[in-house]
Amino acid sequence: QLYGFSQLEERLLFRHLIKVNGVGPKMALAILSGMSVKEFSRCVQKDEVTTLVKIPGVGKKTAERLLIEMRDKISKIAGDNSEEIVQEVTQDINLEAESALTALGYKPQDAAKMVNRVAGEHITNAEQLIRAALKSMV
Repeated sequence: QLYGFSQLEERLLFRHLIKVNGVGPKMALAILSGMSVKEFSRCVQKDEVTTLVKIPGVGKKTAERLLIEMRDKISKIAGDNSEEIVQEVTQDINLEAESALTALGYKPQDAAKMVNRVAGEHITNAEQLIRAALKSMV
């Protein structure tokens, strides 16, 4: 499955939401469509179950579970921890690139070395990282 987001915070929230028991990609997208990251953060911080229940597909039990499980994570997503967000996204990109190189037939150790060799460059997505890693092998 492929999902696109206009902001890093949305992507990070989506990835945390789908880790919650009972929340899949469809419900996570419904939550993101129904409210912004800041609104969701406010709901979690103020324990507003009623606001979350208004989103189609989110029942009371799911809303309560979301509030409990997202309480610790929401400060990282909506807070001033932009450095942590960038670091987590960079790590995701590196893992995605390593996985793609492994699928192309490279050994996992070799794929990791290739990615680490070019990871410091100004790369914003996995596609660019994969290309740079393959070019470094020439």
